[in-house]
This record gives sequence, C-alpha cells and structure tokens, in this order.
Amino acid sequence: MNVTLPEGLREWVETQAQLGGHPSVDCYVETVLRDERERTRKEIDQLLLEGVESGEPVEVNEIFWAARRRHLEECVNNHAKQRG
Repeated sequence: MNVTLPEGLREWVETQAQLGGHPSVDCYVETVLRDERERTRKEIDQLLLEGVESGEPVEVNEIFWAARRRHLEECVNNHAKQRG
C-alpha cells in the first residue's frame, strides 16, 4: 500500500518514527495502526460489557418494533399538534 502525505505531515511522521526508535516510517505507521485497532477493540468490548450490565434484556421482535413505531408516531403527532 502506498500513501501520499502532504509535506508537513510526512515530515512529522518521519520525525515521530525516529523519536520512537522505529527502523522505518513503515514500522511506525504499522505500530500506530495496530495500537489504534487494539484501542478500538477495547472500546467495543467496554461498550458491549456496559450493554450486558445495563439491565434486564429486552426481546427485540416484531411486537417490539411495532410498539416503537406507534410511540414515534404519537410523538410526531403530538409535536405537530403543539406547533399547530
């Protein structure tokens, strides 16, 4: 993969690679991307855990969605009446 960076950003990346002791810009970019992937995985895991611990499970089926649609329609209708 080839990536073209603007001059200022390219110089910054090269400097970061050198300061971090990376043998090349490629190694630096690989490290940054790997770290970002790991951070994202941890964030998703945390969100999933929060979801599991958030309360009683709700069965999401056609009845659930029909009730949600009715509620949304009521909210829209009430809002229209208030503006009316």
